[in-house]
Amino acid sequence: MVEPLTQGHLHTFFKSYIQLWEGEAEILKGFLTQGPPQLLLKELQEEYHRLFSDTGAEKISLVESFYKPWTQDPHCPLPFAKERGFLMGDSALHLTAIFQQCGIEVSEAFNGMPDHLIPE
Repeated sequence: MVEPLTQGHLHTFFKSYIQLWEGEAEILKGFLTQGPPQLLLKELQEEYHRLFSDTGAEKISLVESFYKPWTQDPHCPLPFAKERGFLMGDSALHLTAIFQQCGIEVSEAFNGMPDHLIPE
């Protein structure tokens, strides 16, 4: 990703779509970079870690079930049953069942979050 960024390819690619949608090309200024690719890669890694490493007030979870009620079961007696922000709820269990039926194995790193955006 760093190479196309430093060469301006991503800016050019997205600019045509922004113009097609009659949007402002100014939104793409982050895709115009200066400096060595190594520095850009380091900045991207730091920003990824800042946004996605943990959950919290300023973090973004890449796990779908984090954003959904833990369960839709109206008879579940747990006090957090309808709350959001928990892993391995109904949606994750559903995906686990689909993976099992299809013979797909989720790597151990994503064992407790099969609905992660980037499972290995």
